[in-house]
Amino acid sequence: MTDLSDAAATWEGGVYQIETTDPVVGGAPNPGTGAGMSNIPHLQLARRTVWLKAQFDALAADLAAIGIDGIAGLTDGLNAKAPLAGPAFTGNPTVPTQTQFNDSTRIASTAFVQRALGNYAGGTAATGSVTLTAADVGKCYVFTGASAATITLPAIASVAFGGAVTIHNTGTAALTVDGNGSEQIDRGAGSTASITIKPGNSATLVRVQFSTVWHLAGPSAAWDASADLSESGYQRLPSGLILQWTTCSVPAFGSYIWTYPMVFPSACLNVSATPREGGNALFTQGTPSTTTCQIDDSGGGGTLAYLIAIGH
Repeated sequence: MTDLSDAAATWEGGVYQIETTDPVVGGAPNPGTGAGMSNIPHLQLARRTVWLKAQFDALAADLAAIGIDGIAGLTDGLNAKAPLAGPAFTGNPTVPTQTQFNDSTRIASTAFVQRALGNYAGGTAATGSVTLTAADVGKCYVFTGASAATITLPAIASVAFGGAVTIHNTGTAALTVDGNGSEQIDRGAGSTASITIKPGNSATLVRVQFSTVWHLAGPSAAWDASADLSESGYQRLPSGLILQWTTCSVPAFGSYIWTYPMVFPSACLNVSATPREGGNALFTQGTPSTTTCQIDDSGGGGTLAYLIAIGH
């Protein structure tokens, strides 16, 4: 009695089924030639058995290398993992910070939440002109230059709805903010190609849903709440009203032409002249213009006076 030979460690794809028309032939099986037909299925099963034993021996060797302690540690480690359904994390797990304006059901990191609560995504100081891109949306730009410059906004089509850019002018020169190309900026009373942020003022520009222009949301550039608080100065108010003041000496029976510290953009509504220390009566001559007015003295000796002009 002879054992089957050529029982290599091979996973046979199938086991031959002896048909009723096959002759019963013993001997060494050969699936290629059909020799030893009756033993071909036994050879195929033997090969599968050898292959399975090789796999088991390799696995047993790996387990032996790990050892009982290693297997126990692996089990403990797996037991310590959070389940996929309703995991309860401990410590300080981290997650990727989602892109700005993401409104999906993905997990939000604290960095994402801080930005969503109104904190800036970053800050940049600039002393000269710069063109912003969509990557700059959500950031704060501080202009510190001493010479006039221009900031060009990103192309509005590249900005998600609700995207905003805040610009502070802490420099000593006026800063122009331009729309990208022919794009406009809505000031609330019509659109314009650009706005000017004077020193000490700020502006926040927002892309509103379905809008094709930037919207000026504040805080102060929409009103230009600039001021000069010197002895001859002015104050612009959020409503657009402008107060201007100075002190002067009006000659006896003469006139004083007051050139305002700044030009009224639309009109001067009223000029008030108050004598200092009981001087002569004063009155305005004619209708004040947007740049000057005339103050007349009704008596001799000349008069020191406080002047106030109101306009817009």
